[in-house]
Amino acid sequence: GLSLGPDERLMGASETNQFGHYEHTGFLEINEGLLKQLGGSWDCPPTLQSGWEQDPCLDDLARKASGLRKDFAACNHWGWKDPRTTLLLPFWRRIVPNLRYVICIRNPLEVASSLAQRDGQSISAASHLWRRYTCQAIRDTEGYSRILTFYEDYFCRPTQEVSRLSEFCGLRNATSVSQIEASIDGELRHQVGGAAELLNERRISGRCQRSIKDKV
Repeated sequence: GLSLGPDERLMGASETNQFGHYEHTGFLEINEGLLKQLGGSWDCPPTLQSGWEQDPCLDDLARKASGLRKDFAACNHWGWKDPRTTLLLPFWRRIVPNLRYVICIRNPLEVASSLAQRDGQSISAASHLWRRYTCQAIRDTEGYSRILTFYEDYFCRPTQEVSRLSEFCGLRNATSVSQIEASIDGELRHQVGGAAELLNERRISGRCQRSIKDKV
């Protein structure tokens, strides 16, 4: 029930995501442009000082970002998905007022294993990226309307989790829960790891292993 933009603007399927990424290419391009302008990238996030989002050097990107809203002119409820957004939330609050934040937290070992397989990163480096993204998302949404949700819950208790998320987003007339459940395919979950595997993984630092408990 939440519009993610026109189909032709969404990233298509790939070898690792055979049904598509559900990421609007416009938001992705803006985020990549921001990270580059700020001296970093998605896998090497820049260190940002307070008030960075007001820098005049970002004005052109801000205008382009504002233009993306035309894709949702006819939508009452809309949003976007791109992990890079979690590094750049102060900027997006300038562009889109009254945002609600959905933070989906996944076992860092699963995330690190996925990045290692896809991008050839080490488990240690990938887990530090997980921590940076997760901590920044939680920190930068403090005091705003947000919901924390856990990736594995959509496989273990989909009805409760989908209903909780729909209510938070104000989607009371959304697609039926049964239809949403039918789209959740455990066969597409390529990396699976439990708490025991995480705690026993020596390549992941203790700080990363404790982050879920400490931050949530």
